Amino acid sequence: LDVLTKENKNIILTAVVSIPDRPGVWIKDGEQIVAGKRIEMETESTIHKLTIASAHPSDQGEYTLLVDHLHTSAKIIVQG
Repeated sequence: LDVLTKENKNIILTAVVSIPDRPGVWIKDGEQIVAGKRIEMETESTIHKLTIASAHPSDQGEYTLLVDHLHTSAKIIVQG
C-alpha cells in the first residue's frame, strides 16, 4: 500500500488486528519508531494508530506495524 502526502500535512496510519489489547511495534525502514514531538502512537482495543505531525521529506519510507508474529506495511511518499 502506498500513501501519498504533501509536505507539512499530517500522516495517520491505522491498522486493525483481530485480537484486542496486543502490544504493537511501529518500524520505519527497519528501525523501531520512538514517540516524540511529532510522532504519536496509540492502541485502543484492536486499533493501532501512528500519527506523524507536519510531514517532512525525511518521513518518507516503508512503515510496518508488528503485532505478535503478524505485520502490515505501507510506503509513505512525501511530496514537496
